[in-house]
Amino acid sequence: MMDERSRSRGNVRLEEVVVEFDGRAGRVRAVEQLDLEVPSGEFVAVLGPSGCGKSTLLNLVAGFIPATRGSALLDGAAIARPGADRGVVFQQPTLFPWKTVRQNVALGPRMAKMPSHEVERVTRHFLELVGLAPFADYYPDALSGGMQQRVGIARALANNPSVLLMDEPFGALDAQTRELMQENLLRIWEHNRTTLLFVTHDIEEAVFLADRVVLMSARPGRIIADIPVRLGRPRAASVMDGGEFIALKKRCRELIRAESIKAFEEQEHAAA
Repeated sequence: MMDERSRSRGNVRLEEVVVEFDGRAGRVRAVEQLDLEVPSGEFVAVLGPSGCGKSTLLNLVAGFIPATRGSALLDGAAIARPGADRGVVFQQPTLFPWKTVRQNVALGPRMAKMPSHEVERVTRHFLELVGLAPFADYYPDALSGGMQQRVGIARALANNPSVLLMDEPFGALDAQTRELMQENLLRIWEHNRTTLLFVTHDIEEAVFLADRVVLMSARPGRIIADIPVRLGRPRAASVMDGGEFIALKKRCRELIRAESIKAFEEQEHAAA
């Protein structure tokens, strides 16, 4: 669990953010007037129709792209570039295939020039946390997709980030593995309570995992709803059978459907 010092880390704040890109047809606005606050230790899921700017939001907080206008802050300081204080897990595991599981997880601590005994301790701790200590000396291609993602989560957490950013991390997994990974992620998050910003297309996944579900509009993306999820923790898969869960899922689905229809109609109009 987090100590008091850890609780003061990982406060994300986006204020009136606009992000634009140069596209083939000219300047494209990905998000506009985006305001979001994520307090330390909170789990926030981001939902929205395809192309609404969910990944743009995540990349902004990661420091991969700048805001065209507005401000992106982490613990009160402007986000200007990527940093070890933010861990990122993508849909496809980005492991080094020539390194073992242990070596992949140890990479961040080694780059931070931790003493060897501390690197070993941190690596062992996070491999145990994700249940992969017996596979420490395996290479990534010997692991299943779900196991590779668990290595990716362990590697991200080994840097002791104040924020963990996850972009469709379970999207490529089969349904049964995905459900197990969701439960595994909740167990890890409840242990660490790292601020977590989680992008997904899956409404059920968002409601099951998060403290809040943030819904974005069709492009240019802006936040149209910020829905608290007041389901108890620790949270088991059986919660999905309850009336409160079903009502939250229905509300999210209706909002996203309306935005998806709007986006589809705009695309048809543009093509006409």
